[in-house]
Amino acid sequence: MTARYVKVIANSTASNIYANAAEISLSNTPAFPWTVTCSTTSDPSGHPASNLLASNPFLFTSSDATGVPWNCVIDTGDPTTTVGSLYYLPVQSSATKNWAITGYSIDTSTDCASYTHQISGTWASDETGKTASWSPVAARCVRLTATSNVSGSFVGGSQLELGAGAAD
Repeated sequence: MTARYVKVIANSTASNIYANAAEISLSNTPAFPWTVTCSTTSDPSGHPASNLLASNPFLFTSSDATGVPWNCVIDTGDPTTTVGSLYYLPVQSSATKNWAITGYSIDTSTDCASYTHQISGTWASDETGKTASWSPVAARCVRLTATSNVSGSFVGGSQLELGAGAAD
């Protein structure tokens, strides 16, 4: 099933008065069999690039000690996929908080070979999630390049998500 919006209806609650949710997560598999590859991955103890799409903030991947520039490419498998935003969650560990991307560049491609620049910028040097938005385009691949980071060496992330636009 492919869907842009998901509606959640609470039919009953424990209190019979209020319904709430702290977080609702939708996995991109198997309905969205996307893949991700990163330019250099240290992967010393089972931290592959695919962890970025796992929707689990406690999994991560990282560069080797050479640091930036470091890029990760999400391949949606479909050149007609509409993308207009990217969400990045840094590694959620106090031991690796200095791996956060602070400078970034985002490019898109319909063939994963020839890329068009969409946006560059900076993010805060903390562990909070960050979003970059641009005018929506059709793209099969989206490349996030880390141009700077907190530590100057290792770069890492826990999660990458694509959206169709700024409101996603």
